[in-house]
Amino acid sequence: MKEHKSGISRPSFFILGLLVMCAPAMAQYTDNLGGNWSNPASATITNIIMDRYARRRLEQRLAERRANGAMTGSRSPAASGTAPKINDASLRFRSTGTQLKTREIANLISPGNEQVFTILTTILQEFDKEAQKIGKPGDLALALSFFFATNATVYHNAGVPPDPQVLELRDTIAAALVEGDALNSVTDRKKQEMYEALVLYTGLALATYEEGKGGNAESLKIAKQLAGMNLQAVTGISPDKIRFTDQGLSIDNGSGKADSSTDLAGASSSAPPTIQNDPFPDRPGYEPQKPLLGTLHPSITMADLVGTWNQGAGSVQTYIDSYTGDYSHTSTSFYGEQYVIKPDGTFEYKFAGRASNMTTRESDRGKIILEDGYITIKFQGRATQKYQFIAFMTQPNGAAILSLVPVHDTFQGYFGERMILQCGHSRGYISCVSGEEWTRLGARPAR
Repeated sequence: MKEHKSGISRPSFFILGLLVMCAPAMAQYTDNLGGNWSNPASATITNIIMDRYARRRLEQRLAERRANGAMTGSRSPAASGTAPKINDASLRFRSTGTQLKTREIANLISPGNEQVFTILTTILQEFDKEAQKIGKPGDLALALSFFFATNATVYHNAGVPPDPQVLELRDTIAAALVEGDALNSVTDRKKQEMYEALVLYTGLALATYEEGKGGNAESLKIAKQLAGMNLQAVTGISPDKIRFTDQGLSIDNGSGKADSSTDLAGASSSAPPTIQNDPFPDRPGYEPQKPLLGTLHPSITMADLVGTWNQGAGSVQTYIDSYTGDYSHTSTSFYGEQYVIKPDGTFEYKFAGRASNMTTRESDRGKIILEDGYITIKFQGRATQKYQFIAFMTQPNGAAILSLVPVHDTFQGYFGERMILQCGHSRGYISCVSGEEWTRLGARPAR
């Protein structure tokens, strides 16, 4: 088989030995990628990509379960046919005509060293040339695919990724970013800065790796270190959990404990209850978790949902006269929802809310659907609502708490490491940022 030479992944460099000599400084400056990437736009990009690949990982696991006969009657989530083209203009930028990050990063490596600056300039120029050849100049999605694919393969000493796979990854990332409207409000200059940082930090790791593949063991060690720090700085998870193979990018962004939490989404099995594996352990610098008040179940069935569930929220605001400092008035807003769910999945719904001295009451009915870790509520009169199933906890008296997160077209829920960051049990039951907790009261004692 003829070896594929990747134009994107193998730009021609010179004075690569200098990079090895600068390795101690490089190890210190690589953390600055996190600084270059710590802005709202970059955080949004990372979250969307991480969510996409966490979702893909879950879909693969569900597909495996279906193949093994554990979940029948559902179609595999694997797509068929050619994906529709997307308008990815928002992912590209019009260059300022000058390189914006090369001098800054060169000074982080070795202040005043013109050879380092020349190397960085060449890395960016070569990448830009290859991007121009394939018709994707100034393409942030291409820089991101180069970043993930190259750093992952360098870290795991898996060679240099071929262009077709990198471009396929680029299209996947582009689709996710367009769906999430990640860059519509980001300026061309900011896109260029992010693009250059990704290419330069990755190019340096790749250059050191190429030096090592020529027989320099120390260079291989340094390349692994640099690639690992690059991935850690952008994703916040261990580079051991990020791989790029002929099957594409794989981000295992959940530890064993996170996986047990994700497994709660298996909404079709009837495994026995368990609390021995806490999916949300204490983390340094965060509010301590309280002991769980009941028993966590690793799955949920329609039978578990039967009963009367309530959830709601309220707000009380007190206003002060800005001139006198005296009490002015109080504004109260609240709402409450109730679902009475029957064994066949049908339900009766009631809503009551008050705001601006006006009270609203509504009622409806519909059908509950459990599928692939989601709970879909199909109303007869209201819009359909969909939730990610997070946790189901019961108590001996029959009381229960159902923890959910609303999802929509551009947000499919929390997975892996992000679920650990966004969810916990600081009050004794599982709750998540932007989530809902439904409660079902226990049976009343006989009189």
